Amino acid sequence: MSGDFFSGGDGGINSGTYDKQSLVIKFDTRDEANPSFGCAATDDLYSRVFTNKWVNGYDTADDRTYETHSTASKFSKSTNIDWNSVISYANSNYGTNVENIAKTNYFYETPGKLAVDQDKTSSSVEAIYPLYGLASVTTPKTKYLLYTNDTLSRDSLPVAGYNKYGVPFYGFDSSWGAWNRCDENGNVINGGYLKSDDPVHLEGDSALVPNSGTRGGTIYLTWKVEDENAKPVTGESPEGQNLAAANISSPIVEIQVVDSALEDPSVEVANDTYTCFYKTPLVLNTALDYEVTDKTDKVISTQVKWESRELDSTTNGIHVDTDTGVVTFTKPGTYHVRPYVINNSNNKVFPITVQDDTVNYKWVTIVAAEHDMTHSDALPATCTSDGCIEHYTCSDCGKYFSDAEGANELSEQDMRIEATGHNWGDWTTV
Repeated sequence: MSGDFFSGGDGGINSGTYDKQSLVIKFDTRDEANPSFGCAATDDLYSRVFTNKWVNGYDTADDRTYETHSTASKFSKSTNIDWNSVISYANSNYGTNVENIAKTNYFYETPGKLAVDQDKTSSSVEAIYPLYGLASVTTPKTKYLLYTNDTLSRDSLPVAGYNKYGVPFYGFDSSWGAWNRCDENGNVINGGYLKSDDPVHLEGDSALVPNSGTRGGTIYLTWKVEDENAKPVTGESPEGQNLAAANISSPIVEIQVVDSALEDPSVEVANDTYTCFYKTPLVLNTALDYEVTDKTDKVISTQVKWESRELDSTTNGIHVDTDTGVVTFTKPGTYHVRPYVINNSNNKVFPITVQDDTVNYKWVTIVAAEHDMTHSDALPATCTSDGCIEHYTCSDCGKYFSDAEGANELSEQDMRIEATGHNWGDWTTV
């Protein structure tokens, strides 16, 4: 055993800055008949820095010996130590009270305290408890991808507790709390339970399972202390720290559910041109014929998104709802739209055409016509009734046209085929 000098307040080890080479002093005795064994470190440290720090030559009396090793600039390998200098330097540079270290044993990776008789150098060992309370809970990973053909156990989301100095909290127990459903800001929602419209559901006590048919989505979780009986004893709270009242929670964990079929998808659209009336909203999901396949060329029923080639604005005449595919026009014109899906790498995948080894992106031309046309076939005239020529009628303005585009307007007279009248033959005697 060795009496080790650690950096940190009153000997507590800070895992972030801990340097065991800061100063290591090993104490022992050459008296083989009366070996000091393990108690020499504590006893000798207490004697040197508290009881006999003023005694010249104390370290060489009674065949005592020690070795030092240090990387600190103040100390170097030697066989003489000025304990006044050690105490002063430790206090001014590390904020460490060496006398307190000698009186109270802190030589544990997670700072704990042992019962000690201040009048002796021997100690009676009691249960170790943390010096400082639980201040924070962390988790090593805050973003997960959950594929629709996989599951994620909440038990696989580890948490760890730390005190205010960033030192692991001795005795931390993850069963003190649980994972709660929260929003992107960490506020617990729906009582901490999964929502009905979430892309996952809970099976058993822990398994997050993507819902059947889901195309993906995102949920947020945070771990919070919930056990009202979680009151660990600490040096700061001898009666027990009320963890539930401390409102301690972990960082927000984002779980993104992604469609496993969208690893390497393709999108195709059969239409080249589509004509509609500009005053009537156009539902692209039903009007156009598109298909999405996975990397094995299997058709998948994922919902596509839509975008227009023209800038989406009232001035430009078109607005596309990306998710629903509903298009509204503010004026007649010719526009261009296309479907796309977002793959698991968060990239858009568009329809393409290949011609002479050249890859081009495909757009569907939408003709938003000024008139809402109804086609009428030609009606032959009879001897008593007029007929009419083939024509188109606009249900919006009531006008007649010879073409579907409404370029050539017709009057009623233009469309009329006069009745032929009777064509009497000779009388027949019967």
